Amino acid sequence: MKNESENQSIIERQNAFIDKRPTLATHNTDPLAVVALLQREIQEFVDAYTSEEPMEEIAREAADIIIYALTLFKTLDFEADEVEEEVNSKIARNDAKYPEHLFQDGRYVERAALAKKRWVLLGGDQAFYAKQNKAEL
Repeated sequence: MKNESENQSIIERQNAFIDKRPTLATHNTDPLAVVALLQREIQEFVDAYTSEEPMEEIAREAADIIIYALTLFKTLDFEADEVEEEVNSKIARNDAKYPEHLFQDGRYVERAALAKKRWVLLGGDQAFYAKQNKAEL
């Protein structure tokens, strides 16, 4: 039988974790402080990865990065559905900016530069988000 938290998204679970701990909720009010914690977690991931820790430890450090990124969204007063919307929008933007047909031959640096030039010619982020906003109306 599933408990209540198993029916929640990871975003909702992290928000509930913070909400149930007033000290954390009041401590994590400054986005820049949360970014500093996020940077620390990224360094812990790098340290675990470069010292060839077991994959389980590397995965835990990667999970910490996601948790602090979610905490940053909460600090900025985003609701769970807004976080999902922002992440999905960014994935759609990346899909448009970096089309899969350009990234099939292993030449990442060259292909990324080509994708950037192509993106500018297409109007960049401004054109993409304007088109996306029109589609939502």
